[in-house]
Amino acid sequence: MNKHTLFFLLPLVLAGCGGGGSMAPALTAAPPGVLGGHNIGLTVTATGAQVQLTCSGGGTISQPLLLDAGGGFDVPGTVLPAQGPPRAPILPPPTPIPARYSGTTDGKTLRLTITPDDTRLTPSTYTLAYGVAPAFDSQPCPL
Repeated sequence: MNKHTLFFLLPLVLAGCGGGGSMAPALTAAPPGVLGGHNIGLTVTATGAQVQLTCSGGGTISQPLLLDAGGGFDVPGTVLPAQGPPRAPILPPPTPIPARYSGTTDGKTLRLTITPDDTRLTPSTYTLAYGVAPAFDSQPCPL
């Protein structure tokens, strides 16, 4: 190989090795487990999460909680609007509404914000800990 060919191929080889651009950080998933906090419970699995809330039937996340380099996530899901006292059945049951689940985790605690797509409903933020049972208030929910 002559030096002209080498001069031509070197930039192509470097670009193929990552020398020509930056790589996006690899995403990892939130650790699976049961988490609890004030008026919230969360069960994280490899395929998503189930949310238990004091004043609603909870919510569902149907995809893994993929984390960015800072431990953050932002995924779609659904949430049921407030329906009365904790775990009281309402007939007919409310219809789940789309929501965004965002937050951060360090593997020990998880800060979660639930933002319903319905602008009449207020976003809620919770702090949960892995391996802790949820602590639900015994007070009635606002109607």
